Amino acid sequence: MPILLGLSYALNILCIVHAIRTGRANYWLYILVLVPGIGSLCYLFIELLPAARGTRTGRNVEVGLRRAIDPDRALREAQLEWDRTGTPKAGLELAEQQVSRGNHAAARLLYSRIMTGMYEFDPAMLIGRARAEFEAGDFAAARRSLELVQEHNPGHVSRTGHLLYARSLEGLGEIGKAAEEYEALVLTYPGPEAKARFALMLEANGREARARALFAELVRTQDQWRQSLLPEDREWFDLARSKVG
Repeated sequence: MPILLGLSYALNILCIVHAIRTGRANYWLYILVLVPGIGSLCYLFIELLPAARGTRTGRNVEVGLRRAIDPDRALREAQLEWDRTGTPKAGLELAEQQVSRGNHAAARLLYSRIMTGMYEFDPAMLIGRARAEFEAGDFAAARRSLELVQEHNPGHVSRTGHLLYARSLEGLGEIGKAAEEYEALVLTYPGPEAKARFALMLEANGREARARALFAELVRTQDQWRQSLLPEDREWFDLARSKVG
């Protein structure tokens, strides 16, 4: 509690400083002084976020704040849209929300309902179902779903799906095949996760030299990613740094 209180005060001070420096209306100072917690959040949403929504960082901050304030909002909205329309698109969005909350059985059931007719082999739905299967620990099912993507959608490119395929092979213990997939993927994957996961797999299977080289490469390239780092990206870079010392 003391830590949260301290963070709240720090945020409030930052908002006050920003309001003064940017010449915001005087009433903001009264709000920030009299109701610091709520006032800071209102200032962020009304004054700062609208101007930042056009940037990747701004959008991520807005999403993070909304999740912190009402973590189940997106799930409720997806459930209402599914109940109202029953469309495959609404079902896909609801299933993704279920997976993000660990409700893998519910997500898999939903995929079985919406993946019919022209959507039976839809690549986005196959990849979504594979994610639900992977998170549930059913690596064989995830692998099969991802293989169906290429069988029925030749040439379809999804680096997210490709990473999931490599991880599924790893989960099945097919380390050689997984390494081949990772080697191909790390050349084009837009972020540090694929390379970090590859290095972790190599390290766990006795290939320390190659793993260390990959971790060192991540550390060297951190600066070029600095402007677009997401929190999850930073975690991978921090992991790499801890591995190379």
